[in-house]
Order: sequence, then C-alpha cells, then structure tokens
Amino acid sequence: MQQKKRLIFSAIIVFISLLMGYTATAATKKIKVGYSIPLNVSFGVEINRALKVAVPMLNKAGGITVKGERYDLEVKVLDDQYNADKARTNAERFIYQDGFKHIFYLGSVPVIAAFPVTEKAGALMLAGASTDKHLMPPSRYTFRSAEGPLAKAVKFKFVRDHFPNAKTIVLTEQDDEAGKADGRRVAKIAPYYNFKLLDTLYYPRGSKDFTSIATKIKSINPDIVVFAATEAGTAIGLQIKALRIAGYTGGVAKTEELNMKELKSVASNEQLEGLIGKVGPDLDPNVSQLFKDFKKNFIAEYGEWPTIYYGFLSALHMFKAAVEKADSLEVEDIAKAIEGGLEWETFSGGFMNIKRQDIGINRMAGCIAGASFGVVTNGKHVYEKSYSIQEVYRAASKVYGISR
Repeated sequence: MQQKKRLIFSAIIVFISLLMGYTATAATKKIKVGYSIPLNVSFGVEINRALKVAVPMLNKAGGITVKGERYDLEVKVLDDQYNADKARTNAERFIYQDGFKHIFYLGSVPVIAAFPVTEKAGALMLAGASTDKHLMPPSRYTFRSAEGPLAKAVKFKFVRDHFPNAKTIVLTEQDDEAGKADGRRVAKIAPYYNFKLLDTLYYPRGSKDFTSIATKIKSINPDIVVFAATEAGTAIGLQIKALRIAGYTGGVAKTEELNMKELKSVASNEQLEGLIGKVGPDLDPNVSQLFKDFKKNFIAEYGEWPTIYYGFLSALHMFKAAVEKADSLEVEDIAKAIEGGLEWETFSGGFMNIKRQDIGINRMAGCIAGASFGVVTNGKHVYEKSYSIQEVYRAASKVYGISR
C-alpha cells in the first residue's frame, strides 16, 4: 500500500513539474522598447495616456510574430521635458542601462539630441518630428514614424481649396528648430499654390502675449494667417484672440490638428469662427474599425475623449510591420525591411514610407499618410474634406520631386 502511495505521489510530482515547464515555455515572450516623451506639454501627456490603451490592444490582437513565435510589446516611457539634455540622457539610459535596441522619440529638439546616441549604439529610432536632421546621411537606423514635412504640400492644397481667392499669407512660428524648419517648408510650398508669403514672424516657445505680433499682422493685412505647425492649441487660441482684438478680419489656418478644448479655453467661439485645420479620425466619416475600438477603449479607461495626436502612435504599428516583414528583431534586418518599402495601418489610417531625394536621402526614411480637414463652425470643428494617401503622395511629388 505504501509503495502504491509513493508511486502515485511521484506521478503527481512529475505531472506538476511537466505542467510548470509547459507553462514557462508557453509564456508569451516580450519585446521591450523605450519611448521618450515630453510630459510637460499636452500632446505628450495624451500620447502617454494613449499608449496605455494602444499597447494592450496591439498585444490582444496577436502581438508581433517573429519566426513563428508570438511576442507582446512592452513600452517603457521616460519624460524628456522637450529638453535636449534630458532626451540625450534618456537615450543613454534606454540603451546602456535597460539594454533596449528599439527606441521611439517625438519632437524635433529631443530627436536631434538623441539620434547621435542611438546611431552610435546601432539602435533603431522611430521618430515623429518636424526636423529632417535625424534622417540625413550617415544615419542608418533612424526613420520617421509620424506624418512628415512632405504632408505640408497637401495641407496647403486644402488651404487653397478652402480659400480659393486668397493671394497673400503671413506665417507665425516658434523661434526654435521646429519652427524654423517649418518656416522653410512654407516658404518653399506657398508659391506652388499661388500664395505670396509676406512675412514669417517668430516668437519664443511658451509665449502668452501676442499683442505685438497681432498688431504687426494687422498692419501687413494678409488674406490668411497660418499658424505654427508644432504649436499646441492654447498658443494658437491666444494668437487668434489677439488678432481679432487688433481688428484683423482675414482667414486663419493651422495645418495640423486643432485642440478644440485648449482653443476654446482662451478664445471665444466668435473669435475662432472659420479657423481651418486638420481633423482627427473621430471626425472623419471614413474612420476605421481599429480607431473605433481604440476610442471605445480609451473612454472606458479614462472616462473622457481628449485631442490626441494620433500620428505619434504610428510608431507602434510601424514597428510591428517592420519587425514582421524582417522576421527578425535585429536592428540591421529591421532597417533593411523598412528601406525596402513599408506600408502599415494605424489608428488614424494608412501610412507609407518614402525616399527624400529633395534633401539627398535615397533611403526610405520619410513618411506620409492620408489627411482630412475641417473648419470651426459655431465652436465645433466640422469635417470638410479628405485627401487619400495617393493624393498626399502626388502633392509631395509635385512640390518636392520625391518618389518611392
């Protein structure tokens, strides 16, 4: 009897050991990436919150497959405060302390500071930024993951379509790398759509008083004032308010998404009336099921629906598409997969990468996406028109002479 009990006990131990071994083997592997985000600005705060919804969605949908094995994505966020030194330190920490080989960044100042660190270490950087400096030779492992400067062409096509009789514009920009880079692009694009750029007025990032700029614009009296591409909603609202108080009655345009909550916190509906800008997918009648699920999950998590700059989430799906195309986690293989041409779907729609022959980049380091626009009417941003990714590409080809 005792012998029988010992045999049964031994069998149970063997079974449990086998079960534990199976469980350990079956546990999903993880790919750990770093994301440096400026958490001192609204778009950074919202992207950080959005990641906590988007990453679980990606994993629940199957994660990332490499050589037949499933991996879940795990994202570690560090705050760079939109500061060059902090951004550089974050890159060093991701690489040399955490051992990460794949890193995401957003914002021109952080990207410019960090990419020399990631390139030297042979780490992949997927970046959303206005600057092109991180893409220039000899960079090999740095790619744009969010809608890039080439999209500016189709944005000005919308400005022209919406203001068919306008002839002159004045541009306002932050006095930093992002603002100056955008200013150079507008100066190049405007003539293609028969706009004369009368002046570009720069101001320090974080400015609150735009009285002097508004007074100068009123004296110039352009048909349209175009606002900084990388500015948040509050600063745009303060500028519009100052312009209307100064007596300017012309058109107002922002070529990126409008943060209506911030705009309305500093400017009245009457002052904002007629402002045009890019709309997010929640206002686009052709929105995807992926976005609908994301919005539902975000509201369930946070109980609200803020303005989110969805392009900065594109890095997640670009990374998945590149890794699966390469069928490898090695940076060299992923870079080659991207340079061979990549298309992917994210919450805001389809993206694809392109070459940047206009600035001497013959690898697929750039990025474009479809775009939708609207106009502020009675305090609401109302959808007006969409341009497909093919239309965006044609507009960029016309202005910049680029190709895939």
